[in-house]
Amino acid sequence: MACDTGYLEEGEITIARPARASQCCVNLATPTYQGLPQVTLHAVIGQTVVLPCKPSGYPPPRVTWNLPITASRYHTSSAGLTIKGVVATDDHIYRCTVTNIFGHKVKVINLSVTEPLSVNVTTSATNHTEGVPGTITLTCRYRGIPDPSVKWLHIGPLGKTQSVTSGISTSVTTGPISKSYVSTLTLKDPNIFAAGTYICQVSNAAEQKHDNVSITIYAKPRVVTPPMTQTVMEGSNVTLRCKVVGYPPPAITWEFPQSQGHPPFNARLNPDQTVTLMAVDEFNEGEYKCVAKNRYGTDEGSGTITVIKPVRIQVTSQVNSLKGAPAIALDCHASGDPAPTVSWSKLDGTLNRSNPRYILLPNGDFILTSITPATMEGDSGVYKCTATNGVTTTYMLSVVYMDMGRLNCSTTFQECSTKKGVACG
Repeated sequence: MACDTGYLEEGEITIARPARASQCCVNLATPTYQGLPQVTLHAVIGQTVVLPCKPSGYPPPRVTWNLPITASRYHTSSAGLTIKGVVATDDHIYRCTVTNIFGHKVKVINLSVTEPLSVNVTTSATNHTEGVPGTITLTCRYRGIPDPSVKWLHIGPLGKTQSVTSGISTSVTTGPISKSYVSTLTLKDPNIFAAGTYICQVSNAAEQKHDNVSITIYAKPRVVTPPMTQTVMEGSNVTLRCKVVGYPPPAITWEFPQSQGHPPFNARLNPDQTVTLMAVDEFNEGEYKCVAKNRYGTDEGSGTITVIKPVRIQVTSQVNSLKGAPAIALDCHASGDPAPTVSWSKLDGTLNRSNPRYILLPNGDFILTSITPATMEGDSGVYKCTATNGVTTTYMLSVVYMDMGRLNCSTTFQECSTKKGVACG
């Protein structure tokens, strides 16, 4: 009996060994290969990669591959399929089929081809003068595998980063190795707010890269955020800011109220062109104006400061005896800006303001009239004077008490109660 030793065809490999007739039947084996039946390999554009498929069996198996294209870069051997200079179209699911007279077996190899991202941004011009017709074209060339996506970002003259969504066109070209992409951003008649840094950000499932270019716009100043109009407490510190755009960078000067334009004594001019008012008072009230100027023009903005004074009160007598007094005046003087209102209450009970014995004067004084021994217990207590101007609130207490007279060691306490405002031993 003779054994078939196999054969060689184009695009296929055969491993042939002469066999002795006496060993032929002993060596018969179904076709197989080394390794797992399904594997995934990764390759970078330009690399050489070997797809392993080493056959075994007897008669020696015939090996065939399903190739995406016919190319001289593909080489078969007993170790597998070698691909030289990997390109994008080599990304493919390859099947290695080993066959002899006893059947066939298939090994699946998924080759994933990647290309590192690359990105480059160029511009038709790096500067422009506002008001002069013209167009600046930013071009972002990029490539990579898996297919990348592109995004434009703009860091404006105020430092804020925003996505750019208009004026963009993107094209793709398929080359012999991989795809190349071009994204174009067009700035038509750009003004000062188009100045800043433009970022072309490219990303895919594997990585992210970017490149950027800066654009300068020569323009007159614009006050985009004038000094804030605000109400502040007397004695506090206030910093006034004037946010300006323009190029060349504008110089900022300040005009002050109540001082013929000169800085008041408590004003500090800061290196960042802001102004700090230390321990403000009523003389700092008024309009503050910032003026921005460069060689292309001038702009200005203003804001008003209103200074308020915290409420302060003074109760002239905080302890008051009812003894022998037909009336008691509780004086409460309040000041502040805006002018405060004064009200009275009683901590240990309700103050009946409809009682004709109680008189509240416009200046804030509270008078208890028609005091008799019968009213003393009800009149005694802790009275609270509260002053408020809608911004701050404060209060003071005044005690009105019923004097029980001089006490000695034999005085008993059966006549005393625990009521507030009653003096007893």
